[in-house]
Amino acid sequence: MARIFVAIGLPSEQQQRLGLICGGIPGARWISPERLHLTLRFIGEVNRERMRDIDDALAGIDFVPFDLRLDGIGQFGGDKPRVLWAGIAPNPELMRLHEQVNLALARAGVPPDTRRYVPHVTLARLKFPDRDRLGGFVAHHNMLGLGAFAVEEFLLMSSHQSRDGTHYRVEQNYQAREFAGYL
Repeated sequence: MARIFVAIGLPSEQQQRLGLICGGIPGARWISPERLHLTLRFIGEVNRERMRDIDDALAGIDFVPFDLRLDGIGQFGGDKPRVLWAGIAPNPELMRLHEQVNLALARAGVPPDTRRYVPHVTLARLKFPDRDRLGGFVAHHNMLGLGAFAVEEFLLMSSHQSRDGTHYRVEQNYQAREFAGYL
């Protein structure tokens, strides 16, 4: 069994720049820069046969390259913050790709995700964070705006737990369609 999800990888420059701001909040477990990504859809535990079906469905997605921009800092959890994240500037192409992924997964028999999709990059998982430090971090970095980066592929990834934490592996990548003369 593998625990899988669909994601967009961040360029190393974006990962490094985000890594530079991460720190200074007691109770935060920071994600290492090389593991930072944008999840399009979490799938969960599947066997190898099911993963092949999912791979076949995702391989049928046709999309053109587009640009994304990281924009702002926020948290999930309200009164009990549990995730600190970097936001993604509104982007209709990203939302179309997200919908295509959901449709492909439905064809492969994956149950729908009923939660509202909020594109973000998880920076840290929080467990009883120091609220003053968390609030100061969000306020200080709220206007975060990193340059745009091109999305030319998306990934099927697996996560594996170990004593050293969670490790990710790219299982498959899916390239954007080239539109010579149309881009």
